[in-house]
Amino acid sequence: LFRSEVATESNRGNILADVAVECAGALRTTQEAWAKLMAKELKLHMSGKEAPPGLVEYIMALANEQLRCVEFCESITERSSGMVNAKYAERIGTAMENALTGFLNVGKFGVDCLIDVIHHDLSQLFDQLFCSDWYQKDLCGSLIETLRDYCGDFRTYMKEYLFHDLIDKILDRFLAEYLRGPRNKDAVLHMPEMDDQMQDDLSKIYDFFSEYFDHDRMGEAFTPIDAMRLFVTAPPEQMAEAVIF
Repeated sequence: LFRSEVATESNRGNILADVAVECAGALRTTQEAWAKLMAKELKLHMSGKEAPPGLVEYIMALANEQLRCVEFCESITERSSGMVNAKYAERIGTAMENALTGFLNVGKFGVDCLIDVIHHDLSQLFDQLFCSDWYQKDLCGSLIETLRDYCGDFRTYMKEYLFHDLIDKILDRFLAEYLRGPRNKDAVLHMPEMDDQMQDDLSKIYDFFSEYFDHDRMGEAFTPIDAMRLFVTAPPEQMAEAVIF
């Protein structure tokens, strides 16, 4: 930042462009280091080994910082564009655009890491869906309450752009995990109890995510899971006809 300020004050476009290109290269190195560090800490967390607390808060803070860096890159491009000729402005713009893209990628990688942390936390509950306990306990309710706690914190502390990306991916990931439920190792598909339980589950899931999405997005996301419910709960003769068709 200091070097770019000096270059700007010097009123020499070539110096400012060179500084911007050099800074962008250094930033790429830093971005790669942050991504590798998050991947390393996530792997440690997922391994089940004892790890320092605060990983979720750390990743949230780091992802937010990437968005602040994006704003900084935009301000450098905007300020310099009127100080140098088109040749140097293009070099600066390209360098800052590359740096900006890198910051966005690191921020989104942080979002993906957070989603992995959440689903690692929920994995035991997902593994019990469609098994014996599923018919007796409100497992889906426990899944939703845990997710509600996470998303409440995310909504409060994350930058809006990142939170929207996160909750959109959580919706698709959550439904995909639920779709795998009938294939769980100890799954027991009792009829008509299974259909009743699925409808109750899907109602809870829909109510939760409808806090964040409009009707069209919800309909798009729920189409595959609604089709799965109709298929697995259909009478045997209808299932046979569907497979033949």
